[in-house]
Amino acid sequence: MGLIKSFVAERRSLDVNPLDPRWWPNTMNYHVNSGAMVSEETAMRIGTVWACVRLLSWTQASLPWHIYKHMQPRGKQLATAHRNYYMLYKRPNSEQSSFTFRSTEMAHQLLWGNAYAEIEYDNDGFPVALWPLPPWRTKPLRTVKGELFYRVTLPDGNTKNLPPYQIWHVLNLSTDGIKGLSIVSQAREALGLSIATEEFGARYFGNGTNIGGVVEHPGKLSTNAHNSLRADMQEKYEGLGRSHRLMLLEEGMKFQKIGIPPNDSQFLETRQFQVEEICRWFGVQPHLVMDLSRATNNNIEHQGLEFVTYTMRPHAINWEQETDFKLFGIDSPYFNEFLLDGLMRGDLLSRYQAYAVARQWGWYSANDIRELENQNPLPGTQGEIYMTPLNMVDASTLAAPGTKPDSQIDDPLQTNSLTIPTEKRSLEYRRRAANLRQKTAASYQRLFHDAGQRIVDREKQNVGRAAAKYLGARSKDDFKNWMNDYYRDYQDYMQRQILPVAQSLADAIQPLAGEEVNAQLEHVNPHVAQFVNDYVSTFGVRYAETSKGQLMGIIEKNDGDAGDEVVRRLDDWEATRADQVARNETVQLSNAIARMIFQTAGISKLRWACNSSKPCEFCKQMHDKVSPIDTPFLLKGDKLSDGSRELEIPHNVRHPPLHQSCSDCVIMPEY
Repeated sequence: MGLIKSFVAERRSLDVNPLDPRWWPNTMNYHVNSGAMVSEETAMRIGTVWACVRLLSWTQASLPWHIYKHMQPRGKQLATAHRNYYMLYKRPNSEQSSFTFRSTEMAHQLLWGNAYAEIEYDNDGFPVALWPLPPWRTKPLRTVKGELFYRVTLPDGNTKNLPPYQIWHVLNLSTDGIKGLSIVSQAREALGLSIATEEFGARYFGNGTNIGGVVEHPGKLSTNAHNSLRADMQEKYEGLGRSHRLMLLEEGMKFQKIGIPPNDSQFLETRQFQVEEICRWFGVQPHLVMDLSRATNNNIEHQGLEFVTYTMRPHAINWEQETDFKLFGIDSPYFNEFLLDGLMRGDLLSRYQAYAVARQWGWYSANDIRELENQNPLPGTQGEIYMTPLNMVDASTLAAPGTKPDSQIDDPLQTNSLTIPTEKRSLEYRRRAANLRQKTAASYQRLFHDAGQRIVDREKQNVGRAAAKYLGARSKDDFKNWMNDYYRDYQDYMQRQILPVAQSLADAIQPLAGEEVNAQLEHVNPHVAQFVNDYVSTFGVRYAETSKGQLMGIIEKNDGDAGDEVVRRLDDWEATRADQVARNETVQLSNAIARMIFQTAGISKLRWACNSSKPCEFCKQMHDKVSPIDTPFLLKGDKLSDGSRELEIPHNVRHPPLHQSCSDCVIMPEY
C-alpha cells in the first residue's frame, strides 16, 4: 500500500500538539474584504458550492470508465481482460469503490486544484492500485536540476519524496503546468460575500426584534431601572420565537427603528447573484443546482448538452490523458475512455429518431440499440444483422467498364422506363390505388395530431407567459422582439416533433405509389429522404410565420386588452390547431411524395380525384381535372366560386390539399 499505510494507521486519540503535522488543518483560511473566513471547509457550507462539487464529482464518478485496445488499421475493442480494467471500472484499491475514489479525487481537484493518488506497483512493475493522497499534504516541486518530484508530508511530520511515475496527478486550471489553481482561493471574494450574506440573514432573523432600533425615554433612567428595562425587553421580545409581538412601552418611552430591512439592502438580490457567480466559477449551468430562475422549456435541454460539452468533457479528457500516460505508457496500444454518451441522451422521441437513422444506414444493429437502452439482446442471431439501404452501392463500381458515370446521367430521378402493365393503366385500378394511399395517409393523422398538440401546448405556455409579462407593464415592441427571437428558436423544436412522423408517412406512401407505376425506388430513396427534411423545415417556417402573423395582428388592433385577446387566441389554438395540422400535413405530404414517385417513373400527367360522397363545391370543380406533371393545377391568384363564396388560391397548387382542412382529394397518374 506504500504511503497510504501511514495515513490509514493515524490515530486521532493522541493528545493535540499544534507543532505536530498530524494536527495541521487540511484547509487554508483566506481573509477577504467581506470579513468572512474562507477555506475549503467553510466553502463547502455554502449551498451552491456543495451542489456544484457534488454534481461534478458524482457525475464524473458515475460515468462508465473503460479500457480499450487500438485495432489495426482502425477501430477499437473493449479490453475487459486487461489487468487494469477491474482497477479503473470497479475498485481502484482494496478499500474504495471506483465511485468513491473518483468522487473523492474530483472533489480534491475542484476545491484544492489538484487530485493526487499514489500508484501501487506489484513485484513485476505493473500498477495494481490507486490510493488517494491528501492534496493539503502533497506538493509538486523541482530539484535544483529542474527535475519534478512530489513531496508528501506524513502524519508523523516526516516527508517523503516520490518520483512522478509513482503519482497520478490531475490538475485543475494551471498557470505553471505543475500545480493546479484552487477555485476556493481564486473565488475567495465571491465565496466570502456568500458566507457574509448568509450570516447576515441568520443574525437578522435570530435577533427577532430586528435590533437596529432604539428605545427613547424622556427622562434619565437609574441603573436599576435601566437593567430592569433591558431584561424585560430581552425576555419578551428578543429571539425568532418572539417576533412580531406587540411592544408595550411605559413612562412616555418611544421605539425608533434604525435598521435596514433585507429588501432595502438588496439582500435577496445579492444571494441570487451569488448563486450565478459561484456557478460561473465551477462552470455549472444554474439549473443543474436547482436555480431555475433563467431556465425555459426552450433552452434547458441545450444547457444540459452544454454541461456535457463544455464542463464534463474537458474534465474527462484531463483524467484520460493522465491515466493513459501513468498506467499504460506512451507506446501502449491500450487506452482509457469515459463514456459521455449517457449524459447526452435526449428524450425518448429524440433517442428513437437517432436510433432509426443509425439502424437505417447500417452502423447500428438491433442489439446495439437494445444494449444502449439497457435491454437484453434478441434471441438467436437476428439482433446482430446490420441493414444496408438498397440505393447504396460501392463507389468504386461507378467507374467500372460498361457503367455510365454519374456525370453522364441527365436526371437522377428519371431512371425508369415507362413499362406499366395494362391492368394498372385502367382508371378503376388507379382509383382503388389512390384510395388506398389516401386511407394510409389518414391513418397517420393521430400521430400528426399528437405531435401538433405538443407543439401547441408548449407554444401556449411560453407565449402566454410572455404576453402577461410584456403586454402588462412593458411595451408592445418588447413583445414583438420577444416573438421574433422565440419563433426563430422554436422552429427547431417543431421540426424535431414532426420529422419522425413525416418520415414514417413517407416510408408508408413511397412503396404504395411505386407499386402503382412500377417505379424502381432504389434511385429515388435519397431524394425522398432529403425532400422530407426540407418539407419539415418549411413546415416550421410556415407554422412560425402563421403564429407571428396572427399575434402581430392582435396587438396592432388592440390597445388595452391585447393580452386578453392573445390568451383567447392561444385557447383557440389549443382546441383546434392540432387537428388542422394533422389533416393538412397528412394530405399535403402524402400527395407530394406520390407526385415525386410518379415523376421518377416517367409519368407526364396527373389526374385530380375527389374521393368523397359529400365533397365541398370547390373540390367538386377539381375532380377529374388533368394537368401536366410539371404544371400546377391552379396558379397563385386563381379564383374558384361556388356561387355564394369565392376561394382565391394563395399559391401554385400542384397537388391536394386545395384549401385548409381539405382531406377529400388525392392525385393519381394519368396515361
